[in-house]
Amino acid sequence: MYWRQGLGAMLAAAVGLSAGDASAEPGKHTWSRSFGDTAQQWTEDVAVDAAGSTVLVGQYGGTAFTLGGGVLPPNNYYYNLFLAKLDGAGAHVWSRAIPGVSDDDFGFVSYERRLTVDGSGNILIAGNYYGAPDFGCGPLAQARGSVFVVKLDASGACVWSRGFPGAYVESPRITVDGTGRVAVTGFFNGTLDFGGGPLSSTQGLFLARLSATGGHLWSKRFEATEGTLAPGALGVAADSTGNVFLTGGFSGFLSLGGTPMRSRGGQDLFIGRFNQTGGLNWGRRFGDAVDQVGHGIAVDATGNIVLTGGFGGVMAVDTVSLTAQSASDAFVVKLDPTGHGTWGRQFTDASGTQLGTQVAVDAAGNIAASGQFTGYINLGAGPLDLEGNVKRYVAKLDGTGALVWGLGFVNEGYDFDTRIAVDAAGDVRVAGSYTGNAWFYGDAFSSQGGSGYYDVFVARFRDY
Repeated sequence: MYWRQGLGAMLAAAVGLSAGDASAEPGKHTWSRSFGDTAQQWTEDVAVDAAGSTVLVGQYGGTAFTLGGGVLPPNNYYYNLFLAKLDGAGAHVWSRAIPGVSDDDFGFVSYERRLTVDGSGNILIAGNYYGAPDFGCGPLAQARGSVFVVKLDASGACVWSRGFPGAYVESPRITVDGTGRVAVTGFFNGTLDFGGGPLSSTQGLFLARLSATGGHLWSKRFEATEGTLAPGALGVAADSTGNVFLTGGFSGFLSLGGTPMRSRGGQDLFIGRFNQTGGLNWGRRFGDAVDQVGHGIAVDATGNIVLTGGFGGVMAVDTVSLTAQSASDAFVVKLDPTGHGTWGRQFTDASGTQLGTQVAVDAAGNIAASGQFTGYINLGAGPLDLEGNVKRYVAKLDGTGALVWGLGFVNEGYDFDTRIAVDAAGDVRVAGSYTGNAWFYGDAFSSQGGSGYYDVFVARFRDY
């Protein structure tokens, strides 16, 4: 293990698979960029297209915010959304501002946007919104905390956009399959209609499938009975043939379309696989008397499934068994296409807590996983010796679960979850927000508004 100290209040560390191998350069920094002005800016998600370009979505305020292509229009009372594309070297390709999202002042929902890129380079965005923003296809239907889905082409021009008012939506998530069909999910309170008839719930979960042109294919509602769905614990993925995979956590009983699953106490992790027409192929739950939840899910080219999240107690996935060393350990578990466990890894430290939040796979089946932690964390090569208020990790694993490299990102301020994306070659993009002084293994940065004001960052890392 080796560690390095960054600037000011930020410490960062990198861990290699073989600490004694002086020739290895795991997690090699390729480039990093920082964008901001004296107001606030946040990154909300990152994706990579087939050409290796990086796509970002987030929020910004101020009068001088630029991502390298000229100053974006100033915001009014509410923050604007920004969309941007950088090329493989991190240079500006295009950037856009989307005003009118108008997040409410009452805290009814936490606003999030997620994005993905299809095989043709089109950009799909899902989020919740308050107002009637216009992505270029005309204003969305007026909503108060409900969900939208937007498709842009590779140049950022609007292809289609759809707003679905009628409910408060939390934790929107989106994925796209090999044919361009979209799946969107989230928690909701109210009534939503994606085109197949109204779905109503007070504490439910929706899963909707849209065609490549935005038309309704199918939509479903799920709700825990005699229990609850785990707040914020939600992930969705699709394979190349159009199957959709959903994960999260629940207590009580939950039916994904078959026999209801029953939790063993606390929150149990669930996973379901749905076919192209929305039928349930299979659903499974994993857990014991304490909490186990899924937050991220990905599918590799051969149909294997990778999950990440947090667990206490013992999480048994067939012959794979993990025993937590803290109240919450982070995990990465690989399942075969039938939903049976093949291997599992945990990231732990008894003095703190850990939670896996996102996972992605490259064309060779290697895995990038990210999450958050307190205390220290061991990604497989010894504990990261880090100090700070906000701690995030990114780990690269091979297809067997062996650690390739691991990085820690620490800042004194608050940020959104560090987001990751992986390209076909296996290079990882890491994006997020920071305040004060920061170092992402390359250039040193300082937020332009000083401590307490957030700028956005994005960085690229490779295996060698």
